[in-house]
Amino acid sequence: MSLSVASILISIAALVVSALTAWFTLFRRGHLRMTRPGFVGFVWDAPGGEPKIFLRSFLYATGKRGYVVEALYLNVMREHVEHIFSFWTVRQEGRMAIGGGLKVGEDGVPADFHFLPPKDAHDFAFSAGRYDIAVYVGIAGRTSPALLYKFSLNLSEEQVDAMRPNMVNSIFFNWQPERGSYHSYIAEPPTL
Repeated sequence: MSLSVASILISIAALVVSALTAWFTLFRRGHLRMTRPGFVGFVWDAPGGEPKIFLRSFLYATGKRGYVVEALYLNVMREHVEHIFSFWTVRQEGRMAIGGGLKVGEDGVPADFHFLPPKDAHDFAFSAGRYDIAVYVGIAGRTSPALLYKFSLNLSEEQVDAMRPNMVNSIFFNWQPERGSYHSYIAEPPTL
C-alpha cells in the first residue's frame, strides 16, 4: 500500500515539474525589455537636414516565445514641451532598414536605433537644456504602446553652438558605468 502511494506522489510531482517546465519554456510570454542605451547621438540626418537621435541598445524577451515589434518611437521632453520622434530605422550587421517589424527573442537583438520626427511635425532644433527621453514600443497584437526605457541627457550651450553653424557636428553620449552617468562630447564629421 505505501509503495503505491509513493508511486502516485512521485507521478504527481513529475507531472507538476513537467507542467512548470512547459509553462516556462513553451507558453510563457515573458516581457520585452531594453538595456540602458550605451551610446546615444544627437545628430543631423544630413548637412542642413533633419535632427536625429540614435541610440545603441539591446532588446530582449524574458520568455521563449518572444515578441514582434511593430513600432518604436521616442517621446522627448524638453522644457515641458513634448516632441515625438516616430520615424525609426534600425541598423543591424551593417544594414539599415526602415522599422516596421523586428522579431525579438530571448537571445535578443543588438542594434542601432535611429529616430527622426515625422515630416509634418513642428520644427525641432537642438537647444541647450535637459532632455527626458522615453523609448516606447508597439507590439504586434496589442493596441497600446508600452514604455521600454527612460533616461535623461543634458546638452550644453557650447555643444549647441558647435552644432549650429553647419548642422553637421554631432553630440555623442557614452554611458560610463563607473560614474553612473553619461559623458558627452562634440564629434566633427570625418574629412574625406
